Amino acid sequence: MLHATLRQRQARPAGLGRAALVALTLLVVSLGSAPARADDATAMREGAALSQSGRHLEAAARYEGAAKKGFFSWDAQLALLAAREYAIAGEPAEAERLADKVRGRVRTDEERALLALVDGRLALERGDAVAAASVLRSAPLSVPNDLAADVLALRGRAQIAAGQPVAGLRAYDARRALLPDDAARAANDRELFDQLLLHPPAPTAIAEPGLSLQERGWLELPAAVAGLDASSGAPLGTAPRGSTLARDWRQRYPAHPGAAFLPSGPGMATVAVVGPDAPIAVLLPLSGRQES
Repeated sequence: MLHATLRQRQARPAGLGRAALVALTLLVVSLGSAPARADDATAMREGAALSQSGRHLEAAARYEGAAKKGFFSWDAQLALLAAREYAIAGEPAEAERLADKVRGRVRTDEERALLALVDGRLALERGDAVAAASVLRSAPLSVPNDLAADVLALRGRAQIAAGQPVAGLRAYDARRALLPDDAARAANDRELFDQLLLHPPAPTAIAEPGLSLQERGWLELPAAVAGLDASSGAPLGTAPRGSTLARDWRQRYPAHPGAAFLPSGPGMATVAVVGPDAPIAVLLPLSGRQES
């Protein structure tokens, strides 16, 4: 008993020493990680600025440089930000390389959303809209608004391309609610309109039960616009059928945001220019010297 008591008393200083050593180690690690966190924040801020100015390759390089922490050690979020920029810049091999480096290290919802953006965009680039829609549909939205808006935009694009226009327009509608101002919401509507023109909804989609009035208006809008374009070649003196379609559409869907993409005056046809560099529709007369 006496020997046991002595051993216990002698063990206490050793135990205290180990505890002090652990505490000191944690302190050193925390002191060392503070500058690293500051560097990461700087990289994120600078990378975001480059991305917003359209310099996606430079943004990717900035993120990638900060993501590499040592031999076979990568920061998942920074690596995925770099992968996303590579994908946007049209460098799918580089995007896939970085995504694969951290695929098994993804832990947070933000990282899962970023990985879905990368995989979804790469699938779209391969022409596999169904796979892209599936990946993006499972992406979490409990992330900052700007990231959630990016997920919803790419999800909507993929779903419309995959022949799921109702799901796609609902993704764009959900995105609209996250945007900060009228200009951003107008750009969102324009992007939705462009995608519907690229992939016109099938009649079965328009007849789907449970559609709201606004949803039905979006789904019918491409046909009204296509009718106007076809009417631009109608013989003089005839009533263009396309203008009737557009007028009927306006009457059925008053105050619809899609009305911005129809001509505002009689005898005008719209030439829809699709793509991110075409923020407006060009209005042309159906007859006269400026006839298209």
